[in-house]
Amino acid sequence: MGPTIPDLMERLDVNYEQFSVALSSKGYGMLAGAVVGGFLHERFCRHIDLLVAIGLVLSAVATVATPFSGSIGMLAAIFVLSGFAEQILNAGKVYIIWLATF
Repeated sequence: MGPTIPDLMERLDVNYEQFSVALSSKGYGMLAGAVVGGFLHERFCRHIDLLVAIGLVLSAVATVATPFSGSIGMLAAIFVLSGFAEQILNAGKVYIIWLATF
């Protein structure tokens, strides 16, 4: 993300202050993802591989959509999705390690 910030700012015609507000919105997604991801991993512990796949797909969608955002609001929504997906994966870290040992 770091090297692309000036390019994204130029494409969206925003300054550092506006961009930092959008970038900090990732924290809201991370908060929601931690709560939802923890619940999903506890509830569907037999389907951890599916939850990890969903987290990876959401992360990929957010990564691909970032350069195509048309406004700062859309970019903030993409960052929320990215944080959400990241925390779903983080909630399943122990299970990923457990799956790798078998």
